[in-house]
Amino acid sequence: MRDVNSGHGNRGKRVGTRLAGKPYPGERATATGADPLPPWYRFPETSGKASVRLNIGEVKACAEPTILHTLLGSCVTTCLFDPVAGVGGMNHILLPTVHAPRAGNPHLRFGLDAIDRLIHELTRVGAFAPRLLAKVFGGGHVINAIASQFSPGDRIVEGVLARLQHLRIPVVGQDTGGIWTRVVQFHTDSFHVLVRKTASGHSQVLATEEDRVRRSLEPVGSSF
Repeated sequence: MRDVNSGHGNRGKRVGTRLAGKPYPGERATATGADPLPPWYRFPETSGKASVRLNIGEVKACAEPTILHTLLGSCVTTCLFDPVAGVGGMNHILLPTVHAPRAGNPHLRFGLDAIDRLIHELTRVGAFAPRLLAKVFGGGHVINAIASQFSPGDRIVEGVLARLQHLRIPVVGQDTGGIWTRVVQFHTDSFHVLVRKTASGHSQVLATEEDRVRRSLEPVGSSF
């Protein structure tokens, strides 16, 4: 498990309840609807903060101290943080493209537009865009697990870094590439990020799900 921490300040803690998202590929829901995270996914819960999981295409900005976490294969997550306001947010990016905004365009959920969406949401909870810092994770080559020699992860990472550079947001932490599936846990009030890697069979299940979502979307727009 890797600790990617830039040492920014903490606004304090607020006790909250865990908010469960939808099951990840390969997870089994219980009869009571509980959230059965596998042992390789779990982090020690000692903060008492609310915990929110992001799935593919989701964006979340938090004004209150929150733990955001997600599971990545070839997808990429960007963690953004305002060190003065002490607020942060996360996205989960599937496609290495940026698209012209228009009503009903599903690609806006999955492409690099998620960075701009996250910035917008952060400003709504008190962040100042010129102060934002970024950490970038994911882009693993797990697509090889489904008999393909091409991984979109590299293109997504390149697109994310280019978009952040265009927006003049410094990248102060990065863990990308390789054969890994990553579990990323981001503390929004401190910019503290924990990353757990696995090269187990979970990679194949996740790669299959990511590929299924990509194939369901027709190409729109151009690569960034």
